[in-house]
Amino acid sequence: KNACRLASFIFTERCGLHKSMESICVRARAWMTWCILTASTIGPGSVAVCAKAGAEFGVSLAWCAVVAAAVSWTMQDAAGRLAISAGSSLGQAVRSLSPRGVPRLLRLLLTAFVLVGSLAYECNIFSGTLSAITMLTDDWRLQLSAACINGPLCIALVLSGSTASVSAALGFVAFGMVVLFGVVVSMSGLEPGFAAGLIPSFPHGSVPVALGVMGTTAVPLNLLLSSALARGVTMSSMREGVAISSLLTGVISVLILAVGVEAHSFKDRAHGEAGFELNDLAEVLRGVAGESGVRIFAIGLYGAGISSALTVPIGSALAVEDLLGWQPKPLANQHATDKRHSRCCSAAASESPTATDKGGGAGQHTTWSSWGRRALMCSIIVLGMVPSLLNLPTMAVIMTAQLVNGMLLPFVSASLVICINDSCIMGSRIASRLGNAAIAPCLAASFFLASMVVVGKAIGGLAMDQEEALLSIVPSTVMTVIGLAFIFFYAWRVRRGTLVTLNGQQQCLQVRTSN
Repeated sequence: KNACRLASFIFTERCGLHKSMESICVRARAWMTWCILTASTIGPGSVAVCAKAGAEFGVSLAWCAVVAAAVSWTMQDAAGRLAISAGSSLGQAVRSLSPRGVPRLLRLLLTAFVLVGSLAYECNIFSGTLSAITMLTDDWRLQLSAACINGPLCIALVLSGSTASVSAALGFVAFGMVVLFGVVVSMSGLEPGFAAGLIPSFPHGSVPVALGVMGTTAVPLNLLLSSALARGVTMSSMREGVAISSLLTGVISVLILAVGVEAHSFKDRAHGEAGFELNDLAEVLRGVAGESGVRIFAIGLYGAGISSALTVPIGSALAVEDLLGWQPKPLANQHATDKRHSRCCSAAASESPTATDKGGGAGQHTTWSSWGRRALMCSIIVLGMVPSLLNLPTMAVIMTAQLVNGMLLPFVSASLVICINDSCIMGSRIASRLGNAAIAPCLAASFFLASMVVVGKAIGGLAMDQEEALLSIVPSTVMTVIGLAFIFFYAWRVRRGTLVTLNGQQQCLQVRTSN
């Protein structure tokens, strides 16, 4: 009898251990899924901009990487809540808010802005991968051949629907680059006074770089991706995944910035856009880890670039389809390929009920050929290759792309804030006052940096001295306050909507429909 009890106890303990291990594996797989957000963020552009911030301004812009990670966390969490509560992506929700008139025109402008930002982001990716190739070989023939092959390779992978497995493999390659940065920082140590860099400041000429760090860490397209990943998961799982991916993104950005600070000891450089190049970062790694370190960095940079180059056109196509209400109609002989492609990019536009069906008159869809989606994605890839094939300055291309995305972020974030406060979209799960209070500082930070760039350009250039930077703070603050007041006033109005049943369908009656 005692032997039976002992055997029963051991069996029970083993079953409990098995269930515990299974639970851990499930959570680990969920975390890996959400780390796609980190993988899509850390690419050649983020490496170049964060390293440039450290190389040219020391630790002074460390605060910007931390704030950008907080903005990314807050906004992606809101996009996930939108997807879970309303069953719609951000683009679908925006379409329900703008069925006709001036709102529809603004939605079309936002769509155009998203396409421009995506194209700029793709240009900076291919320029960064070309820099990685130049670190591996000095033969210009091999460099040109590799630059020409990158685009057709990405097109073939996108059209075949094989992007998910390839991106995962390249993500692991890019992870080796991140580990290398961690080793370099652990060996060289952080710059003295690094904690002082967490206090916001704007050294001479740092405003565009600060906005670039914001645009490359809190990527606007990731709001679409996070809403797609949130389909079919619980609220707690989504929040845990977003928190882990955002924290990881912030840590990696700070690591890259810390390695960029080490470039000061290798080369004196003046402030300005031409002061830093990716080869300077390679010199830092060569001094710490030798030639093998440079090769690991170059291969990781190339892998991160190709992985991001596959993600951007897919995310852009989904955003356009959601914002314009287009649904691709698969061709008969390509049904299997479209099914695989939809699975790899979460099928945001065509597989789930949308909030637009609840009212607003925007629930109707326009069918377009699946070749239309393919043509759009291939066009983004082909046009993105142009700067690298023309051998345009890498850092100039990258900084331009990050500035464009930094300017796009406030508009996408504002649209998200309005959507999560719309009672016809969110129902009873509209954003709480505490949630809006948490989002407001993040929205203000993105608006303020974008306003600083606009005001700085109006003053006469982005390389403002300390006095000009102080002068630009006042108008930038006024622009930010006005923008926030308009957004939250509109959000307050749409919170008062009600759902009614007309002709067997739920429709929304709101104050905005009377205007």
